[in-house]
Amino acid sequence: MKKLAAGRPGIAALALCLIVMSPSALAQPVADPVLVEVGFMTVEEFQSLDAPAQARYAAGVVDGWFSSALYGSSTSRLARIKGCMTGLDPVQVADIWRAFITRHPERAQHQMSVVAYAATREICER
Repeated sequence: MKKLAAGRPGIAALALCLIVMSPSALAQPVADPVLVEVGFMTVEEFQSLDAPAQARYAAGVVDGWFSSALYGSSTSRLARIKGCMTGLDPVQVADIWRAFITRHPERAQHQMSVVAYAATREICER
């Protein structure tokens, strides 16, 4: 190490840092890997899309919900949503969301993903 330090002090310092810091870095808890505080679009942005684009957005959101079990979501909650959505196509889902938005204009500035979930829960609880 002395010869290495004499020729390349930066590398020796880096190696020493890595040796000293590695155990403490490994001992630290891992934070939640994903936290989405702001979604990709607001209700107003969703409303500005044409009907086919809204249906594609709905398909993506629903696919995401159904895939969330891979990341630890409650399978019982997903089963309730999936059960009430059986037989619906993306166009019908987008129609349901648009009807909910029409009844709740105060949500225009809200995140569409949150409003979509609220609208879906509403139909699932009927």
